[in-house]
Amino acid sequence: MRPYANLKTNNLGLVLIIARLLAYVGFGLLFLSLIIAVSKYSAGINTFMHISAISLLPHSLYSLFGSSVLASLIAIEDTLKTKSNRSVSENKI
Repeated sequence: MRPYANLKTNNLGLVLIIARLLAYVGFGLLFLSLIIAVSKYSAGINTFMHISAISLLPHSLYSLFGSSVLASLIAIEDTLKTKSNRSVSENKI
């Protein structure tokens, strides 16, 4: 499972790689945060585990938000490229 598998770009390949890496990091941190929160309830109340689960959640959401912003920039670039190719092909006789 690759994040943003449908995005294709010729000019922003590095940005697409960074967006995918940020998505992996975000999902990993979110999963780790959920594991810590569940283990806190099953093993008993531990303040350190509760604080670490709460502190990991915003980091995961920020990385997911950042990856979606980068992916939207790539989608905008692809849309503009498609529109310019279409307009050139319509004017070409």
